[in-house]
Amino acid sequence: MAKEILPQAAVIYGASGDLTKRKLLPAFWHLWLQQRLPKGFALVGYARTAMTTEEFRQSTFDDVRKFSTHPPEGDAWDEFARRLSYYQGEFLEPGAMKDFATYLEKIDAEFGTEGRRIFDAAVPPTVYADIVRRIGEAGLQQDAKIVLEKPFVLDLQSAHDLDEGSRTGCSSRSGTVDTSTTCRSRSPRRSGSRGAAPSTSRSATSGT
Repeated sequence: MAKEILPQAAVIYGASGDLTKRKLLPAFWHLWLQQRLPKGFALVGYARTAMTTEEFRQSTFDDVRKFSTHPPEGDAWDEFARRLSYYQGEFLEPGAMKDFATYLEKIDAEFGTEGRRIFDAAVPPTVYADIVRRIGEAGLQQDAKIVLEKPFVLDLQSAHDLDEGSRTGCSSRSGTVDTSTTCRSRSPRRSGSRGAAPSTSRSATSGT
C-alpha cells in the first residue's frame, strides 16, 4: 500500500536562480503530472529579486517549456500554476523571515498545506547557515525539512558555521532540538531526463 503523501508547502530559496529554473521547477512540474505531490500543495519562490507572483508564474511557464520534456499545458498546468507564488525577501538580516512566516500561514489557509514545509536552499553554500538561522528565528522549523544542495561546505570553517547554524536553527524555543526537523542534503543529478524528480540523500545535519 502506497504511503500517504501529507500536505505541505515547498519553499525554494534562490527562486530566480539557474538551478531553480533548469532543475527544480521542471522537477516539481513532473511530480505534479505524476500525481506524486499531495492535494494540499503549494510552491513558494523566495529570493531577493523584485518580482510579482504573476511574473513568477510566467517565468516558471517559460522555464518549464524550455527545460522540461513535459510541456506546460492544459488543466494540469493551470492548477499547478495556481499553486505558485513568490515572496521577495532577504537571507542575511536577523529576523528577515518573520513576516514570511505570516505569509506561509496564508498559504496554509488557501491550499491546505497544514503547516508542513520543505525548504530547498538553491543558493550558494555561503548563505546556508544564515537561511537555517532565519528559519529558526521565524519559528518555521516545526514539521519542516531543509534541503541543501551539495557541495554544502567549502572548507572546515564553513562546515563549523553550517553545523552551528543548523543546531541553532533546528531547535525549539526551549533550546532543545526539535526532533520533527531534518536538515537534508541533495546530491547533484548526474544523469537522467530533464524534469526528473529530485532525489535526496540521507541527512547530513539532523534535528534528531
